[in-house]
Amino acid sequence: MVSGKVVDATTKKGLPFANILVQGTKYRTSANIDGDVRLPLPQSGSELQVSYVGYKTAALRAHPGQFPVTVRLTPVGYVTNDVDVLGKKITEGMQNSYR
Repeated sequence: MVSGKVVDATTKKGLPFANILVQGTKYRTSANIDGDVRLPLPQSGSELQVSYVGYKTAALRAHPGQFPVTVRLTPVGYVTNDVDVLGKKITEGMQNSYR
């Protein structure tokens, strides 16, 4: 069994429902609302893969009884150059239907 917490590397706040799986096995779980996690390990030195939407996936080796483990995930920044704004013209006949 390994236990620990998945946190944002910048803010150190827990990441709720982060995904954790043991590579090459059926063992997987999700962190709780505070980012805390407990997961059985099939063998010592198992590789864990930790992922969360909007963050870079992390991999680490874990050993039973090794706790607490803190996994810090780094946010992936997205930059956009364009922003599209859509609008709709309301004609006089339509204005009356909204009153």
